[in-house]
Amino acid sequence: MVVKSSITHPLQHLHNERELLTPKFKYIESRHAVAWVDGGSIPIHSVRRFQAGVRDGMHTPDEVMQRKLEGLSESQIGNYVTAKATSRAILRIHGGVYEGGVKVGENVTFEQVPDDGIVLCLARRNHRPILDHLKKSDPTCIEVLDPLRLYALICEQLGQEGLVANCSYTSTILRNHFLKSKLDEVLEEFRMFWPLADTAWVQLPPGIGRIVALPV
Repeated sequence: MVVKSSITHPLQHLHNERELLTPKFKYIESRHAVAWVDGGSIPIHSVRRFQAGVRDGMHTPDEVMQRKLEGLSESQIGNYVTAKATSRAILRIHGGVYEGGVKVGENVTFEQVPDDGIVLCLARRNHRPILDHLKKSDPTCIEVLDPLRLYALICEQLGQEGLVANCSYTSTILRNHFLKSKLDEVLEEFRMFWPLADTAWVQLPPGIGRIVALPV
């Protein structure tokens, strides 16, 4: 029997116009800056590109895997699920959960499933700790002047709408494309996400961004 996941994309973040109306920042290697200023092609990479076994710069162990837990504490879920953090796992327990005669949970749902897509990661401000964390060798900071326009033109070229939101950060095991580890909080990310499997190239018109001074 195939058990389907109930994890869904956070559709409540769709058309988050308030955040799309606020300028964002993109730290890139200087050789890629021209497309953002004068127009040109840019890649929107698969989430898989940012997944790694260790946390380093823009790479984290958390990408791709989506994780939710309801009805039981994190300290106890390990008694029922032994899957690795990178393995697919789904557990549902209906009714009460008892340990030593003591009720510790009820109607438990644990889901840990991969969910790929493509993502454009921006920063909410031009801030030195963000730049230092990304470890760019020859960085340039692009101010994205009109994120709403950028989002709209990407959606048009991809042929579908995406999801947009500020990332939130947690010390729990919960994860999704917009919920990351507290260890990544320094990045202050704003993300645009589309549920496509492979890296996509899109064409930017001139004037989407401008080069601004790196933070000190």
